[in-house]
Amino acid sequence: KIVSAALEDVDYVALAQDERTADTAVQVFMVRHGRLVGRDSFLLEGAEVFNLQANNGDSADADPAGTSQLGALIGAFIQQFYDNVAFIPSLVLVQAMPPDQAVLEEWLA
Repeated sequence: KIVSAALEDVDYVALAQDERTADTAVQVFMVRHGRLVGRDSFLLEGAEVFNLQANNGDSADADPAGTSQLGALIGAFIQQFYDNVAFIPSLVLVQAMPPDQAVLEEWLA
């Protein structure tokens, strides 16, 4: 299946969390040369809670809707996931930037 006309290599990392248990489902979609070639699913049990719905309405909020917790969780997942793969694409798209984004970018390169 073609998902991108750009014929690029990219991984999409998406997380969803159960508010009651903090269990977090992670999906990694792998696109190579514009085609979806694979998907991995993971369950992180009892992960740190991120609440993307909670926002006090203050547009100047330094952490809008829990994105720093989400970013930290994504960063930890990326380190574990890409430590054991044969190919790392030139682009990894995520929901929120990890706090150590520059370090991760250098490590992945």
